[in-house]
Formats: sequence, C-alpha cells, structure tokens
Amino acid sequence: MQALKPGSRAHFCVVGKDHDYHACLGGTLAERKDPTKVEEYWSSIVEAWYDGGRDDPKLTMMALKLDDGKIWASTGNPLKFGWEIARANLNDDREPDIGVHRRISFG
Repeated sequence: MQALKPGSRAHFCVVGKDHDYHACLGGTLAERKDPTKVEEYWSSIVEAWYDGGRDDPKLTMMALKLDDGKIWASTGNPLKFGWEIARANLNDDREPDIGVHRRISFG
C-alpha cells in the first residue's frame, strides 16, 4: 500500500444514484494548514479520531488540485448498459458505448 502524501496523484469519483452518470476527477494532493478549513469540517465525529483536538499533530487537511477529469452520462436503457459493460469486460481494447463521454482539462 502506498502512503498518501502531498504531491501524490489522487482521483475523486462520483456515481449518480441511478448510475446514469459517472464522473472521475484527477489531480495532485496538497497539504493545507488552514485553521478556517479545519473549523469548517470539524465535528464530534472527526473529534473521535483526534485526541489532541483541532491542534492534533496527526490531523492533516488535504486539497485535490484538479488537472483532468472524465464524465460519462448514460442515456440508454439498463439492458443496453449491462450489455456494453459485459462486452468491454471481455475485450481489454474496447470501452463501453453507454452514452456521452467527455474529457475535461483543468490545466
């Protein structure tokens, strides 16, 4: 397992409730030492992991600096979606044709 550290490449993915869209965003991680952000996200749930509170030396806020992304929007029916996924899984050189696919550059 690789350690998560500033400068590492990371991805953030979102899937729609009905699986009708998928979005994956990628970029590099940067450490943030902003007490305002710590306060914004602080809760009793977070506090359970940090004995030293908001100033605990183990607490690290990370930001994802986006540089690229992909979006897929599926407009077809569920049977066609399943068929396309199955075909793509049987052929490494084939991507599923499930609707709209776009690449995004944040650079």
